[in-house]
Amino acid sequence: MIKETRYCLSHVTDFEGRDARQTFWYYILALVLFQFAIGILTSIPLVVSVFDTIFDAVEKGADPENMEALVMASTADWVGTTVWFSAGAYLITAALFVAAFVRRLHDAGFAGYWAAIPIVTQAVAVYYSFAQMDEVQRVMASVSNPAELQAMQAELSGNPGNYLSWLGYLVVVGFGVLKSQQGPNRYGEPPREL
Repeated sequence: MIKETRYCLSHVTDFEGRDARQTFWYYILALVLFQFAIGILTSIPLVVSVFDTIFDAVEKGADPENMEALVMASTADWVGTTVWFSAGAYLITAALFVAAFVRRLHDAGFAGYWAAIPIVTQAVAVYYSFAQMDEVQRVMASVSNPAELQAMQAELSGNPGNYLSWLGYLVVVGFGVLKSQQGPNRYGEPPREL
């Protein structure tokens, strides 16, 4: 995995040639692990804030319902920050991803333009995250019981950005698992083993 990741990172702006399935999927695994690590790191301040809120509420003798409302209000304060960090992680990952996916498409004999589908669908999902950010914060700050939270989640899950992003993932998986074309194709020689 390290060889493949180094190779793809050293060719992050190279849209020419072909990449084998193994090279591509190990690199995708590295990108997923990167996004997971960024997600963990960005959630640490949120978790610390929530626990501070809980400890303060317990010290003041808050009842469970008030504690839930305080936790939701504290979490709502972090929604904007979380959306911005997620958007930043998306931009970085997309920049690192696109050339490798184009080379993988070339290896299967397809034009690199297909790489626009996952990029555009993820961009639309990020747009919807920003568009809903204020509404999510408002609702979370006013939620006082779990039933209200579930109703809010059901309402927001109807957002087309949530479903559209899956189209991009399906395109990546679909093209990513295709076999390499044997021998040279219009995009170059077969990829070499790393």
